[in-house]
Order: sequence, then C-alpha cells, then structure tokens
Amino acid sequence: MKGKGMQDKEFLSTSRRGFMNSIWAILLLLPLFLALLCLLGFVVYKTAEEVGEWIKLLKSEKEALHYKPPESQCNRTEW
Repeated sequence: MKGKGMQDKEFLSTSRRGFMNSIWAILLLLPLFLALLCLLGFVVYKTAEEVGEWIKLLKSEKEALHYKPPESQCNRTEW
C-alpha cells in the first residue's frame, strides 16, 4: 500500500506541474495574442481609412468629369 501512496503523490505533483505550466503558457501567450489582435485591428482601420480616401478621390474626379462651366465663361469672344 505504501507504493500506491507514492504513485498518487507523484501523479499529483506532475499534474500540478502541468497545470502550472499551462497557466504560465496562458499568461505569456495571452498578451502576445492581444497585441497581434490590436495590430490586426490597426491594419484594418488604416486600410479602411485609405479606402475612404480613395472613394472621396474617385467621387471628386467623377464630379469633375461631369462639371460644365457656366455659359458666360465658355463663350468669351473678347480678347
């Protein structure tokens, strides 16, 4: 019976060690994961900002193509 008790203690110490290793892994990997998530969010934000600028530019170019100056400025005959 003494052998069985020793096996239980060894099992508990190894399982406790594994549990502590998993806690440390979580504590170390969680900030890394959050940092990568923030970086991804920043990249998405900047990309959306650039796309917004492109859309504004395209709209202004489209308006410039359809712009017709007033008739009084087109038919100037006096030089």
